[in-house]
Amino acid sequence: FFHFVYISLLEHFLNTISNRLTGTLPNKFEPLSNIISLRLGSNSFEGELPSFDTLTQLLHLDLSNNKLTGVIPGNFLDSAPKRKPVEIDLSSNSLTGIVPFPLDEFDNLSIYLRDNKFTKLPESLCDSDNKGWNLRDVEFYGCDAIMCPPGTANFLGRQSSETTPCKKCNAKTEFYGQIECPGALGSSSGNHLNPFFIVLSVGWASLFSFFMCL
Repeated sequence: FFHFVYISLLEHFLNTISNRLTGTLPNKFEPLSNIISLRLGSNSFEGELPSFDTLTQLLHLDLSNNKLTGVIPGNFLDSAPKRKPVEIDLSSNSLTGIVPFPLDEFDNLSIYLRDNKFTKLPESLCDSDNKGWNLRDVEFYGCDAIMCPPGTANFLGRQSSETTPCKKCNAKTEFYGQIECPGALGSSSGNHLNPFFIVLSVGWASLFSFFMCL
């Protein structure tokens, strides 16, 4: 029974956060067709961000704190559930370009894009159709709830409350979602770990270790 549960967990949940993994991500993910949660954050994956368009049950994707480059593919999440809450974390990479329009199909998307090099955020992703996004922050703060506009910054790279507005920088920047103003004291280009995912990683590691010992 316990081995069956362990295998089922691997089929639906894959967590390799903070494992010092390197290399590029595959172009296709058909072997993970039943995956619900895929967490690959805080490693050293590089190369262009692939599409996850074949994953029909994907609800959680964490690729934060890696070295991924390029644009978000237009078909990035084509097959993911559009009516369920979906969480995507692409923070602290070197992604560029525009946030793709097709994401507008999601009713309840939490997407974290801070600390990249995005140059355009379509207003159609911040209108009344998207008021459920980012835990309803978009309903109250519009596009700022997804990413702070160029020339502004805060530690989250977006506005999440009245007390965390996107503050104007003295120096100009062309990128959205900046966590520090250019030239600010203590600014750096290194990756920034998300404490929530560090705790989550420890929890899953303990769980898998438990089943391995059975």
